Amino acid sequence: MNVFGQVLPKTFLFVFHLIPEPVKPHKEALPVFTDAQLTAISCPVLLRLGAKEIMVYPEEVRIRLQENLQKYEEVYLENAGHYLGNQSAQIERFLQVVYVARPSV
Repeated sequence: MNVFGQVLPKTFLFVFHLIPEPVKPHKEALPVFTDAQLTAISCPVLLRLGAKEIMVYPEEVRIRLQENLQKYEEVYLENAGHYLGNQSAQIERFLQVVYVARPSV
């Protein structure tokens, strides 16, 4: 199997075939926004990111967003990876502050 222009090892292919049918993993590269595109975002942004994330480089994402977003809030979990657990309370708080306390946003 060829993904992102690379041939995957046989051990990965074995595990890959064990993934249930309804799960559709991405086979294309994730989009990378330019600094200009990020700077153009004017709405508040909440980043929830685990330090052990494997889909992106967490520190690179944090730095780029901090440098380029106007209204930015971050929840960075040192011991989390891709699955962050239940973050609904933090998301609700963010939405309450952004869209209830400041309805003109």
